[in-house]
Parts: sequence; structure tokens; C-alpha cells
Amino acid sequence: MRKSSDSKTRKLKATTGTSRACTSWLLQWCRNGATRFFLRPTRNRAVTAEDFETLVLESSTGIARAKTLPLFDPAEPGVPKPGLVSVIVLPKGGAPLSLALRTQVREYLDARRLVTTIIYIVEAEFISVDVSVTVVKTPEANSVELEPRIRKIIEEFFDPEFGGNPALAVSYVAGISEDRGTGWEFGRNVYRSELFELLERIDGVDHVDEITLPVATVHIEEYQLPELQNVSVTIIT
Repeated sequence: MRKSSDSKTRKLKATTGTSRACTSWLLQWCRNGATRFFLRPTRNRAVTAEDFETLVLESSTGIARAKTLPLFDPAEPGVPKPGLVSVIVLPKGGAPLSLALRTQVREYLDARRLVTTIIYIVEAEFISVDVSVTVVKTPEANSVELEPRIRKIIEEFFDPEFGGNPALAVSYVAGISEDRGTGWEFGRNVYRSELFELLERIDGVDHVDEITLPVATVHIEEYQLPELQNVSVTIIT
């Protein structure tokens, strides 16, 4: 009889241990599953940051890019606001964000947002940048032809809709590729080092003598983009 009791006790302990292990595994699986659910894009609903950006682009063919800023209040950029989502809209071709387009985007998102979410449709804020460069050309390069090409490449590099990639800016202006890129990232700073990289990729440029920016690094906030105002190009033979 004692043997039978011991056997039942061992069996009970083994069963209890297995049950606890299964319960622990199940709870962990549920937590991970829930996390994946709230982070992954959802179909035709404005839940994640990616959802908002995708839906904004769907709302109108006149929109080039969109950027979602959760908790961001345009009136108080430094104060996070729970339940609030700001969407920065960049229209195609450098056009301003019209009232009609703003309304169209808002109505499209309102029909797909969570009830507790407050949405702001925001126009991108641009930070003016002046660039002055001096380069030494190669012996065979033509200064008359090189100067406007350098200027055009710099303009392409700063293009908010397509710029931001030095290699693509150079190849597009040279006619080597039709790929212009996906645009300067919101909140991405402007560094002199990137301009050195850009200019040294250009055929006909032997080396860069000098680059002048308003400051060594032009700081761009997450809701901003750089806007090229003036370009000065000097060629040294």
C-alpha cells in the first residue's frame, strides 16, 4: 500500500510540475504575442506609426511622403501627450499643404483611427541652409560645364522628396540611373562630412578645398527637413 501511495505522490508532483511549466510557457507566449500584435502593421486601420504613414499615402495621390510622430503636440513639441498622434504630410512637387488636402487626409484617417486617438495633420517645417563649396577640378574637366553640374547635384541631394543619398544624387544628375531615392529623412542633421562625400563622387572634381555651412552641423528636429536656399560653387583650376 505504501508503494502505491508513493507512486501516486510522485505522479501528482510530476503532473503539477508539468502544469506549472505549461502555464508559465502559455503566459509568456501570450505576452510575446500581444507585443507582436501591437507593433506590427494592421490592415486598413490606423494603429501603428507605419499604419498612419501608409494610410496617408493612400488618402491622396498628391502626397509624396508622410512621417508619424506619436505623442507629439505641434503647439508643445517638447511635451509628450498620451493619445495624440501628429502626422507630417509632404505634398508632391514642393506644393504647400492646402486646406483641402489637409481635410482629405484627416477624414481618411478619422474613419480608420482608434476612438481614443487624437490626430493632428502637420505641414513639414523647413530649416534654411546655405551652402558654399570650393573644389579643385581635374586637368581635363571643363569649368563651365562642371560648375552647374555640381550645383544641380547639391540641389538634388537636398531635395526633400527624393534626396538624401549622395551616390543616387550623383548618378541621377549624370544620367546613369533613374533612381532618385526616397527623400531626406525627417530629423536627419546636415553634416559637412556628407557634403565632402557628395562632392568627391563627382567626375571632374580632383578634391574639395572648402565647404561652408551656417554651422558645422545643421541640427534638424524630428518634425523638420532642411531646405536649400543658396548655393555658391567656386572652381579652382
